[in-house]
Amino acid sequence: MKQFEILWKLAMQDALKFLAELGWSKDINVCEWQGIQCIGDAVSAINLDARGITATIPSEFGQLISLTSLILSNNMFGGAVPAEVARLPLLQSINLNQNAFVGALPSFQSTMTSIELQSNRFSGTIPDDYFAALSNLVLFDVSGNNLSGTIPSSISSATSLSTLDLSSNSFVGTMPPGLGALKYLQYLYISSNRFVGTIPRSFASVDSSLVQVWMQQNDLSGTIPATFAEMKYLDDFYVDGNLFTGTIPADLCRPTLNAEFFQDVYSGNLQDNGTLPPKTGTNYWCERIACPADTYSTEGVMPCQPCENGTTTPFIGQHLECYTTNQDEIIRKLYESTQGDKWSRGDTWFYKDFDTCEFTGIRCNKAGHIVSIELPTMNLRGTIPYELGFLDHLATLDLSDNYLTGFIPATLANPPLKKLSLGGNELQGPIPPAVCIMPVNGNGADGSSDCDAIACAAGTYSVTGTGLTDSECIPCAADTSGIVGRQQCLNQYGQEMSAPASQSSSSLSGGAIFGIIIAVIAGVVILLALVAYLRKKKGKVAERSGGLKEDSFSVEDTTALRQSHGRYSDNPEFCDVPVLEFPKLNTPETPNVI
Repeated sequence: MKQFEILWKLAMQDALKFLAELGWSKDINVCEWQGIQCIGDAVSAINLDARGITATIPSEFGQLISLTSLILSNNMFGGAVPAEVARLPLLQSINLNQNAFVGALPSFQSTMTSIELQSNRFSGTIPDDYFAALSNLVLFDVSGNNLSGTIPSSISSATSLSTLDLSSNSFVGTMPPGLGALKYLQYLYISSNRFVGTIPRSFASVDSSLVQVWMQQNDLSGTIPATFAEMKYLDDFYVDGNLFTGTIPADLCRPTLNAEFFQDVYSGNLQDNGTLPPKTGTNYWCERIACPADTYSTEGVMPCQPCENGTTTPFIGQHLECYTTNQDEIIRKLYESTQGDKWSRGDTWFYKDFDTCEFTGIRCNKAGHIVSIELPTMNLRGTIPYELGFLDHLATLDLSDNYLTGFIPATLANPPLKKLSLGGNELQGPIPPAVCIMPVNGNGADGSSDCDAIACAAGTYSVTGTGLTDSECIPCAADTSGIVGRQQCLNQYGQEMSAPASQSSSSLSGGAIFGIIIAVIAGVVILLALVAYLRKKKGKVAERSGGLKEDSFSVEDTTALRQSHGRYSDNPEFCDVPVLEFPKLNTPETPNVI
């Protein structure tokens, strides 16, 4: 197909004739059309930035074998990027920013130096080997899409990478150590995702070339490595809106860091010479990086204000508000976050004069502190609130077999939990590393910690949804949902499959089944005989008492009697539960857990 015919495929979609205004005409040589560049007679570059075009990329563009640059940014292109285009042998740069492209990320050839796909609707994950052949790649920008999954370890193969922008997606997982090996990396933007874990020590090195690092609004934890202060090129560093504890390293708190942001934000406070009013003291400069613990602000940076009475935060860079420490308010948050009005068996919650410790599934110690929350199979729907991590005496948390979504909060590493059951929900992984090392469900008993003790990893399952204790997590090849704690495997159609006989408690031998049937029949016979005996006895008692009515003492009466005793008396084992000592997320740095 001739070049004219290929390009005319696009012009035919342009209902508003914007391309005609650029001189795209059958009567003019394509190399003279606006937006088209040629080397000799071959089309080498297409630049149609901000031309108001509504169209899809014709697959025939894959026949423009001399094309090195394709710029279609700031238009209304849609559909998927044809694989034929991504495989162009000489293509070096592509810019599709600000359109409506959909589908998986296109896989490009090793010739690429710049891939810009910002603000589209791409979805799915970045394949594990995506960067394996992209050693010439300098710029990779997929910000503002619907991408998920983890940063592939092959990122370390992109040895020429200078700018990496993954911000405003739904990426999860930890930061791969390979990022620290990219010696030419200057601009790293991973803000507004769900990354967890600590900052790898290899990342903050003295010889780093990093100029801007945006990590804000994730679930990263641990502390800020002091070696960031030794990075001589670092100008912008944002870590607010995470779960970092401790303090900002004092040597990092310098006037030049984040200066451009504050120059713009506080321009109304500039002096006559165009600079901010002079400030003294390290705290001022530290708060330009992140508000300290027990303070907060709208952006998580200065101006910071103290947490109100009854609230707290152990995290630096806290956004909007602090966490309540009032257990009644925390329980209210749980109720509202999981659609409590639609629970089954939750009638006592916030009903009349019921105390929090009398709510269904709640157990308290003698001091009135909540030590156990057990709400399995109660139709909880929604997300697990972060506030649960501030119940300082909580030893048992069972939210299994519900319809919970979202992520496991890293704050659950805070209370002294010994039992944690979250299986049988729709929770997304990965599990926060700080939670993976908690001594719950037998975790760490053999000297090593495993995330499976909290919930089976995505792509695996067990009867309980956990490993290490009653069962082990079994691979489930067809499951690519990313859900942790599965109790059943998914087949290729996304349907749940039964557990294998080795795990299922319902898989019994023929002899066992026969024995159960005989036992059930015998039980029924005994029950019928007992009922007949009680009826006869009841009649005699009525005769002696002058004809006592059958309904004078009802089931409701006994229920009221049980409720009047309260839950402390009914459950004496919870009266003296010890208050367990446990560090509140203040460890210097949590090790990465695989």
